Amino acid sequence: MNYIAVDFEWNQAYCPPSKKKNELIIQLDGEIIQIGAVKMDKDTEVLDTFEADIHPVFYRKIHKKVKELTGIDQSQLNKGDDFKVVIEEFKKWCGDDHIFLTWGPDDSRIMMQNLIKHNLPTDWMGKWVNLQVIFNMQTGMDTSQVSLKTAIEAFEIPQILHAHNAINDATYTAMICKCLELEKGIKDYYSTKTMSSLKHTACESYKIIRNCSNKVSVFANENIKNIKCPHCKAELSNQKPWIKQSGDRYITIGKCPEHGMYVSKLKLYRLKDKSLAGKYSMFASDGSDEEYYNNLVKANNERIRRRRRKKIAVKKQADV
Repeated sequence: MNYIAVDFEWNQAYCPPSKKKNELIIQLDGEIIQIGAVKMDKDTEVLDTFEADIHPVFYRKIHKKVKELTGIDQSQLNKGDDFKVVIEEFKKWCGDDHIFLTWGPDDSRIMMQNLIKHNLPTDWMGKWVNLQVIFNMQTGMDTSQVSLKTAIEAFEIPQILHAHNAINDATYTAMICKCLELEKGIKDYYSTKTMSSLKHTACESYKIIRNCSNKVSVFANENIKNIKCPHCKAELSNQKPWIKQSGDRYITIGKCPEHGMYVSKLKLYRLKDKSLAGKYSMFASDGSDEEYYNNLVKANNERIRRRRRKKIAVKKQADV
């Protein structure tokens, strides 16, 4: 078994988007334009590296913020290789037995979206671990996201590489691995019930809901109403009602008797033609999401009670 420290850079659509791009935003939060990875053995000794630039086919113009952050200009973007070719090479390079190590919870989700958009298989992705969780546990930090730069400084790693470059960030991630008790950290990662949101890295299912006239039709959609296990396709038992987190974001939890607990996240979008669309992602849960969900329910119920009390008070005042 090998560890693979991996980092992706991705391009974004320009806003305000056209109808076409608006639909693409639903499918792609970002289009991968650069992959960097460092393969390590069980003792975190470096075995090999992988890097590739990718020519985008959906978001073809480099976003100015992405250019400022990564240093990638339009000329470099245009010279990138085909996504499908790069992914095939990357899969072969990774091998069959590995764990992906990332700095942050987003890389797996972005890769899942890109693979689906290109009609490529996703079953090879395997396990993903967000090293922020292990770093926090082993350094006594709180449960918030810690930047890669903060971790580099904490371990006094020389900052000699340009940040926000895929292979450079993957290299820094590999250096951090050497400063952690990685094997113990990964065991603790799967057993601890803290920092659950940071552990939502292994995006195991991703779907798009389209052509909905209103929120009622969204939640009546079969994919939303009866969520299935991404592995055995059995309907999740004890699926909780979708509950609002903030804005147009919702969350629910459910359990597969064979494969365990899952947390599903839904985000709604209003498209240019006034229809509603949504995207939802499923993540394996360690069980701590149930507590988070229950706290959301309590907070929402208390909000409803406050509104009712306020309406009653206003009505009584009006009747005086």
